[in-house]
Amino acid sequence: MQITIIDIKDSKNYENKNWENVDGMIFFSDEWNSRKDQCQNFIKAHNKVYSKKIHGRKCEVKEIQSEEANKFFSQHHIQGRNNLGIVFFGLFYENELIGAMSLGRHSRQISENRIVLDRFCVADGIHIQGGATKLFSRCVEWAKSRKYDEIISFSDNRLTDGSLYEIMGFY
Repeated sequence: MQITIIDIKDSKNYENKNWENVDGMIFFSDEWNSRKDQCQNFIKAHNKVYSKKIHGRKCEVKEIQSEEANKFFSQHHIQGRNNLGIVFFGLFYENELIGAMSLGRHSRQISENRIVLDRFCVADGIHIQGGATKLFSRCVEWAKSRKYDEIISFSDNRLTDGSLYEIMGFY
């Protein structure tokens, strides 16, 4: 797999290029320089290098406070924490937080009845079979109970092919 680092000064040029046929991952230089551990963890996960594999059905989903979620996202997500999060769910295995997902406002709030899946990540070295689907099911329940019409998200296709969204039911 090829890893490409693009200087952040060239990120505008990045947007004008067709990267669909690139076989590998593209990181911006600021991501690599300031969040190198998270980038390397993402590469390990992509290459299926795990120290522990857990099935999602052995985990428990709990709503967590923003402080706990933001600490987890800061530690494990390439983009770090998000200030627009409204609700946060954690995936726990033997009382340890091993994954998290959050729903929040869009930065340009498009609709009052639409909410954004804005973060999902798993702790370094852990693979949770069905973990994203289990967390997202809880997000859907929460959104329905609050009368949201739609959950949207964005796939950063520099890093993945977005197939997880299809597994979770996005189309």
